[in-house]
Amino acid sequence: MRFEFWKYVNIRHAGRIALAFALLAAIASAQQKDPGMKAFRQGDYTEAERLFQSALIEDENPRTLRQLADLYRTQARYAEAEPLLTRALAIREKGPGPEDVELASDLTSLALVYRNLARSKEALPLMNRAFQIRQKSIGRDNPELAKDFSNLALLFADLKEFDVAAQLYTQALRIVEQATSPDDLSLLPYMDTLAGLYRNENRYSAAEPLYRRALTIRERKLGPMDPELLPTLDNLAYVYFGQKKYAAADPIYHRLLALWEKAADPDHPMVALTLDKMVEFYMDQEKFNEAECLAERSVRIRKTALIDSLTRSAKLYEAEQKPALGLPFKNRAAVLKQD
Repeated sequence: MRFEFWKYVNIRHAGRIALAFALLAAIASAQQKDPGMKAFRQGDYTEAERLFQSALIEDENPRTLRQLADLYRTQARYAEAEPLLTRALAIREKGPGPEDVELASDLTSLALVYRNLARSKEALPLMNRAFQIRQKSIGRDNPELAKDFSNLALLFADLKEFDVAAQLYTQALRIVEQATSPDDLSLLPYMDTLAGLYRNENRYSAAEPLYRRALTIRERKLGPMDPELLPTLDNLAYVYFGQKKYAAADPIYHRLLALWEKAADPDHPMVALTLDKMVEFYMDQEKFNEAECLAERSVRIRKTALIDSLTRSAKLYEAEQKPALGLPFKNRAAVLKQD
């Protein structure tokens, strides 16, 4: 589905938006002249790394330091990204604008690196400072600040301060709601994240209305059988089940199963996993006949998948002229076929 952005543009802001696109185009043009960024965008990480490192030998500047750090972050090389961002911050701190948005970006990047290194406690003051800089620069109700609220919430959740995290996610959602229509797709990441936080804390009654609203938006924008509905259906069924709302959960589980069968295949492992969830759901209600039928189907799917996997392994060893290694797989598949 194509998102028709211009339907939601207020004509009073058209000039600002045009200017924003012009600035983005100028940035893209500048990056075209940067061979390191060009290689980075094309996925040639080895060449991009070489070019960034060569550029830093000639001129150690915070922009290139962050570009190389971003490259390392993309490759999950967080320990190598950390000193680069630390150095970029040190240079910016000595510059004429120690409270500018570029500094905020570097602070955010370093905080996220710390988080990926399981150092969320160290990341928190950096992220908070970045938030304060950006809030002062663009205003507390600017929709661009929603991401900053979410980043802070992520760290508080890591530190098990779930009430604070929930407040921050709620604020992020509120800001985006004020800037968009009530059923805008851009609301969904914030709804899903806040609902997920409540779900993981067993606060099912708080998660339920968020998942219901997210489902309504996705149905309206994407259609009732779009695969993107799968996680929302799964989560909504789970929170209904968690509240013993069996009558509400039952049609959601059946809809989830039907959508997996359509999106994947009736014998797909995710169908078996959904069947297992439904087995647990019916067992909790002591509806053992329904549970038994679903369990038998789940076993058949997994058995077929295991036979296929064993057969492929046996054929691989035969192709490699190692039939002795493939024989146990072949024999195990034959036994399963006879059962």
